[in-house]
Amino acid sequence: MKGFIIALLLSLIMSTSMAFPVMDVQNSEDAKEVTETVSDIGEKVHEMTGKTVEEMREQIREYHGENVSEIAKKMGVNAKAIVLTRVHEIRERIRERIMNITNPAEKIRERMKEARTYRYEYAFEKWSLYMNKTIEKLDELGVNTTELSNLIDEYYDKYEELQEAEEEKMEIVSELKEIIREFRETAESLTEDFRTIESEVKQEMENELSGIKEATWEHLKEVALNVFDTKVEAAEHNLDVFEANGVDVTELRTMLDEIKAMRSDLETAYDEMNRTKIIEVNKEIREKWIEFRKAYAEAVGFAAHEKIAMKLEEFAKKIEEKAQKCGETINLSEIKQLIEEFKQNASKAPELRKAVNEKKPEIISILRCRITR
Repeated sequence: MKGFIIALLLSLIMSTSMAFPVMDVQNSEDAKEVTETVSDIGEKVHEMTGKTVEEMREQIREYHGENVSEIAKKMGVNAKAIVLTRVHEIRERIRERIMNITNPAEKIRERMKEARTYRYEYAFEKWSLYMNKTIEKLDELGVNTTELSNLIDEYYDKYEELQEAEEEKMEIVSELKEIIREFRETAESLTEDFRTIESEVKQEMENELSGIKEATWEHLKEVALNVFDTKVEAAEHNLDVFEANGVDVTELRTMLDEIKAMRSDLETAYDEMNRTKIIEVNKEIREKWIEFRKAYAEAVGFAAHEKIAMKLEEFAKKIEEKAQKCGETINLSEIKQLIEEFKQNASKAPELRKAVNEKKPEIISILRCRITR
């Protein structure tokens, strides 16, 4: 029984810490967003091959284990179509995962992963277009582009590896950048007119990528706002639980309203496709969340502190009642006074603990009274 009272106090602290039920999240809109992107990719594959993604997927399965460029040659299609078919499959998996997520934190992590895939896909579209257009123009000049074609195949293979990777994605991204660098250097070595050709390619790309760029930014905005809304909904849910338990959440609600007001700033930054503004707004929002979490933690601590005091009062009362039943007497007036002071000031905890320890032999005796008598 040595240290029993201290252990009891600790157990009271643990048992009265306020736990909140996890709020379920609505997934229908999220799934709708992902479904739309899946549909877009399916249309691209059909335009390139004349086949549905399902048909492409069935054919690709026949070449299991082979890389993208090898499969593309055997199927007689552009390697990009193979990659997009795989991207389509990954998008479907994302949709299924989102439909099954109910925990806000898990949902946020999944949506952040999704945002990264949108960025990767835009970069893939951009650089595959750049390399293919460069090769087309060099072919028109009668330049041997075999080495460049091999680098494109290597790029497609590496991009598929990025899509499938669960970890070490940044290492693969670095390898993709290295392939692009090697492509540019090789193309430059093949003709003295490379700078002129590259300028023409970039001009043509600007026109062709405009729609893809806008769609990518729109998808990124949807993800960012969805993550923002999920955090706000979870916070509001927890404040409702607090309030239902008699805790004053007026200050916390005011702070949350300030955060909610910043949603329009975030949306505008994405509409303007302004990276600098997005970074600035996100920084401000993050600082507001830090302040909110600090105040939230203090509120949790205060609510738990009050419940601990109530439990200690109940414990003291039970000890007195048991002492009476056992025919013994115990004076807990000092402890009860310190509990009252502890209610107003948590710094009284050491004094309260000391007073309880001094009474420990008597309390233990009363707790054992049924055994000893």
